[in-house]
Amino acid sequence: VASFTHPHEPYYALQKFWDIYDDEDVPMPATPLAPERERSPHTARMLAHHALLDESITPERVRAARHAYLANVSYVDHQIGALLEALDETGQADNTVLVITADHGDMLGEHGLWFKKHFFDDCVRVPLIVVAPEHPRANHIEANVSLVDLVPTFAELAGLDLESVQAEPLSGRSLLSVAAEATADTRAVFSEITSEGVPSPMLMVKRGTFKLLTGGGVPDQLFDLAADPHERNDRVGDPALATIRDALQEAAAAHWDVAWLEDDIRRSQRRRRIVNAAHDFGVSPDWDCLPGDPTRASLLRRPGDYNAWAWRGTPDE
Repeated sequence: VASFTHPHEPYYALQKFWDIYDDEDVPMPATPLAPERERSPHTARMLAHHALLDESITPERVRAARHAYLANVSYVDHQIGALLEALDETGQADNTVLVITADHGDMLGEHGLWFKKHFFDDCVRVPLIVVAPEHPRANHIEANVSLVDLVPTFAELAGLDLESVQAEPLSGRSLLSVAAEATADTRAVFSEITSEGVPSPMLMVKRGTFKLLTGGGVPDQLFDLAADPHERNDRVGDPALATIRDALQEAAAAHWDVAWLEDDIRRSQRRRRIVNAAHDFGVSPDWDCLPGDPTRASLLRRPGDYNAWAWRGTPDE
């Protein structure tokens, strides 16, 4: 696995990648911060959670942050190129499946938001590129897919009978079979936010071009991405979409036992609080990577030196 921290906040970039772009060519957010009375409760909550109503977030700083993000996309592109060259030089290119993906996107100023913890497409859409020597045909899949599809995909590529070895049924399906299907996209995909910033699990269901946001202690929202790709118009109360809304709400109810999920999260929090309290006595554990630790180059357990760590092994030419 080759893992790259950037593109990610903080929005810094190596000079040689920054210089690829001109400031005036960097696009600004398509959807500005809405007036306070028009903001959805979760958007308002995330603005407060991330302290994003600070007047110091000027248009110039927004452009600079987006400039750096683009530069870091080019940095990753450069690193992937180096990886491909290494595969060619070692004779492994025809014996390697390459998968390029990410765990989340970034709002980058859209709707006045930054970072993640929202279900706007800017957050939940990520790159997913699969290059397999035995499957050379190029294909752009329009169907909704999910990161939970990766394990079934890896298993099929490796010729592994997943059902014979898996400990429990998996939610995903192989993308090789998805690519071969010519049927309409009727599958629902799911996502959840159960971290800090929400008082209870917040959930997303997307089927076709319709996306439902539900839970989290706020009213549901419904977006039609075909008609509204920037997700500016909440259609949850639109009678014309009542059938679609109800179907997505039913899909959410079938997929999650919300009461159990929230109770499980609370139990986990209580366990961690006990461990944290125990660390107040005796010698506190040192969570930093230690000399001789084989994971030292791969992990960062402290807030300082973030960028020096992120650029490790990459000279600033």
